[in-house]
Amino acid sequence: MKRNLTRRQFLAGASVLVAGTLAACAAPAAPAQPSAAEGEAAEAAAQAPAGEKTTLGLSVWGAVQEDVLYVEVYIPDYEELHPDIDIEFLSIPDFADYYDKLIQLHAAGTPIDVQRHNVQRLGQVTSRGMLLDMMPLYERDAIDTSDFLTGIMPAISRAGGAEVYAVPQDENLHGLYYNVDMFDEAGLPYPGDDYTFDQLMADAQALTKKDANDETTVFGYISWWNWWNLQGHVLAHGGTIWENLRTAEEQVVVDDAWYKALHLWKDNLGESFVLAPGSQQVGNLGPNVFFEQGRAALFDDGTWRAPFVKKAAPDLKFGVAPFPTGAVKKSRGSTVCWGVSTGTPEMDKSWDLAKYLFSPEALVSYWQILWVAPPARLSVVKSDAFKNITGLSSGGIDYPGIDSEEEWERVSRWIVTTLENGWDTQECLGDNQTILEREMNAAIESVLVKDSTLAVEDAINTAVENTNREIELNR
Repeated sequence: MKRNLTRRQFLAGASVLVAGTLAACAAPAAPAQPSAAEGEAAEAAAQAPAGEKTTLGLSVWGAVQEDVLYVEVYIPDYEELHPDIDIEFLSIPDFADYYDKLIQLHAAGTPIDVQRHNVQRLGQVTSRGMLLDMMPLYERDAIDTSDFLTGIMPAISRAGGAEVYAVPQDENLHGLYYNVDMFDEAGLPYPGDDYTFDQLMADAQALTKKDANDETTVFGYISWWNWWNLQGHVLAHGGTIWENLRTAEEQVVVDDAWYKALHLWKDNLGESFVLAPGSQQVGNLGPNVFFEQGRAALFDDGTWRAPFVKKAAPDLKFGVAPFPTGAVKKSRGSTVCWGVSTGTPEMDKSWDLAKYLFSPEALVSYWQILWVAPPARLSVVKSDAFKNITGLSSGGIDYPGIDSEEEWERVSRWIVTTLENGWDTQECLGDNQTILEREMNAAIESVLVKDSTLAVEDAINTAVENTNREIELNR
């Protein structure tokens, strides 16, 4: 059932902490009580002179349904708990524009106090001195990092873990989507925890369909043919991407896993693009549309794709499995997190707002309403509340949830399995990720274009050489 948001309803109907363990609320009876820190902040605010308020800036990027969550729930709730605080909300839909704006505001001396970040770009702002090292605050407030998901702390830390520049919100994982009815029709078992790349290739062949003119009508497999997805394959094949990761000496390294990963894509596409459509065939649609329209049986993408597939194709019965096993079992992750500006005049109050945004209560609601990426705390992922995915209907937004236990097992169970086993990793995300991504996207396209004679090894080696050369020039 979709959630119609009202002020503070997410705390009333989500979950509360009982004896240090998360448990789902049976009904939206009474609003959850603020934490001790929040209570102290509210008490201090009540004693402040009337009319004296602190304004804190909060910035995000993302889809409109996320803005509804912040504007209608998080911000009103936080301001109610802290009557001495006014929050100015800045939302920029485009990811690239968002970082341009943050850098401009910092350079102008008017930074946003609390900023939402993706670890892909964290190095871009920490290198400019834009974010506060939170390690002293972590230690002062005894933040329990042992509850964070496996891949998170290395991604938000620097100097060998001595510096921490964010508190985490979630971790998007790489999984394998599959069309349930197509597998049933073919009499094939569904992809499971031990599903391999060899099985992927075999199933792609079995699930491919052609018409009377020998034209492919259903492709066995589809992906985003770019570096963002290929790096997950490299890691699963046992490869290494970075040397001296997230340090001043960071550079790219290449091993056989890189070549194996791109060869698998090339072999899957084939000379005539039978098992999978190439970029020219996909065009501007996006591979997700092929999957949603029943024109592809297998599709690898992140956790955030699931609610959008359901919304776009409500009659499609699909499942999601952990990312296939190669030489090792790994799922490429990417964390969204909260940083505090070095230019904020209100460091303690900004830190309190950041802590609120990664509190268990806030993380539960973020997942239950949006379910785009699992919360950063393993205790939340393992709680009963994690199964209660409501979606939302508010502000003209109709966003689906999960309708049954069977659907949750089929679509979301793999997330818990992946995280409990520590298969998640963010070792692919270096501080020079954007350079490598640009060069490798060009390399991938040059190899996968129809009738290309360029060798996989030559394309990859050139891209890596160009990347390392640019990194060196930028030092």
